[in-house]
Amino acid sequence: MDLFILTSVVYAYLSMNVSIDHEENAKSPTKGLIISVIILTVISVAVGYFVSITDGYHFKDGLLFGGILFICGMVPALYIYLLRKKRDKELEMED
Repeated sequence: MDLFILTSVVYAYLSMNVSIDHEENAKSPTKGLIISVIILTVISVAVGYFVSITDGYHFKDGLLFGGILFICGMVPALYIYLLRKKRDKELEMED
């Protein structure tokens, strides 16, 4: 089971790399990162809040769930940011 999860994660990251290379219009890496962080923060806070108001859970549990969700969402967002920044740098070098 662990091998399947690891394989799926590696496949997802490799497909992100391919999808960034095939984007037709150049997107601003910084703008995309800011939008991703804002959306991720809103989702993490909402999940944390709803977990904390659930019976049997406390504020610490909501904070933990929201924090884990935020960190797990930041990894792909930063990876895509770095890929877009690298692609922009390569395009500048070609011109």
